[in-house]
Amino acid sequence: MHEVWASPIETGIALFLLQHQVAWAAAIPAFVIVIAFVSTHFLSKSTPGRQKLWMQAVRQRVAFASKYLNASATIKMLGLQDSLSLILQQFRVNELSRQKGFRHIMVKINLLGEPIQSYIVWRPEYSQMHAAGTITNLSPVLTLSVYTGIALHTGRSPLTASATFTTLSIISLLSSPLSNLIYSGPKVTRALECFQRIQAYLLAKSKLDDRVTPHSRHLVAPSQGEESEFGISLGIQASNASTQDARTADLVHTYQADFGWQRQSPATLSNVNINISPGSLTVLVGPVGSGKSTLLKAILGEVPCLKGFIHVKASKIAFCDTKTWIRNRSIRVNICHPLPYDEEWYRSVILSTALDYDIDSLPQKEHTVIGSNGLSLSGGERQRIAIARAVYARTKLALFDDSLSSLDASTSAHVFTHVFGSQGILRRNGTAVILATHNWKYLADADNAVVFHDGKIRE
Repeated sequence: MHEVWASPIETGIALFLLQHQVAWAAAIPAFVIVIAFVSTHFLSKSTPGRQKLWMQAVRQRVAFASKYLNASATIKMLGLQDSLSLILQQFRVNELSRQKGFRHIMVKINLLGEPIQSYIVWRPEYSQMHAAGTITNLSPVLTLSVYTGIALHTGRSPLTASATFTTLSIISLLSSPLSNLIYSGPKVTRALECFQRIQAYLLAKSKLDDRVTPHSRHLVAPSQGEESEFGISLGIQASNASTQDARTADLVHTYQADFGWQRQSPATLSNVNINISPGSLTVLVGPVGSGKSTLLKAILGEVPCLKGFIHVKASKIAFCDTKTWIRNRSIRVNICHPLPYDEEWYRSVILSTALDYDIDSLPQKEHTVIGSNGLSLSGGERQRIAIARAVYARTKLALFDDSLSSLDASTSAHVFTHVFGSQGILRRNGTAVILATHNWKYLADADNAVVFHDGKIRE
């Protein structure tokens, strides 16, 4: 792309030198250039759309294949290998079908400007220097034929060997800037398509944090709707909480708060009044879809506060989601990174989450690479690694969204006692814990219990 700007200049100079050799026949290469350029320009217009369809099909196939591999054991137990293999094959056929349209356009562009070998078998590693392209092959024949006709009818001197080889050399030199000029069309079009996506991202409104936090107190909130010249909201919009409420000793404090996933949609969770004190255990219980996860995400600042206010005093929060996030690294890296390794604290966390027996059974112990998203581990092991990562962070506030659901009864009891219990590692460390669950048996050990039903707090 960095040579494209010079291609028109080089082409113009070559045509000027060619005119001195073959007079008006020098217009033939220029005519071929125009035809090729216009053709590639129109072809390149449809390239981004077809490439986008192809990439969508690729993402669909990869996503399905990833889910298939992650659940391979369950699929084999249910005997669904053949059915799902046919579905995966259909995804591949769909991908190839969408790829075909993009490839057809690229073949046409290659026909106009890409060097084509005179060999039967084409090899992509051959460069432009090893053979002439379609345009380069046509131009010398047409140019010399037209000049010969001009010379016969006008009485100009016929072509000499010197003039012929000079003409062929100039046309050959013309092929390089010509190829750059032709291929700049699709590249520029694809680049503009990328710029449009980047521009859409840059022009998107910035995320507003409705919480009052230690960081937001010192920010100057913009007026409602104040935006920069690029349409991006300046700063973070702070909630209208009073100074007395902002100075409360509780790590989390909400007052008549309504939360919803979209600012213009009805509230998912309404009239929330809770106080989370340091070192306490708060258990959120209720059926699926009652609002437990919504409250946890609101504390994280991921869900807008539609009414009232929410004050979060903790500057760092550990969060363990229902769906675990595991990297394709070792167990130790998954638990400790990016924090420095503390041997004593790490061992305490491993024992509390009952991972010591699982680690000892692995060939390389804690240094075993566990695969993408913990592919080589069971669901319970992945969940406990996620819990261990949240515990190892040693934050003042930790949120757990149904993090014990994948554990069997004995392991669940062990983890709850040694991690969340009154003598658990989090309570000893002074961490305030909010545990969302549908299991009512954990209420007996909780300092605070919050019962959800249909988007409201009943107790």
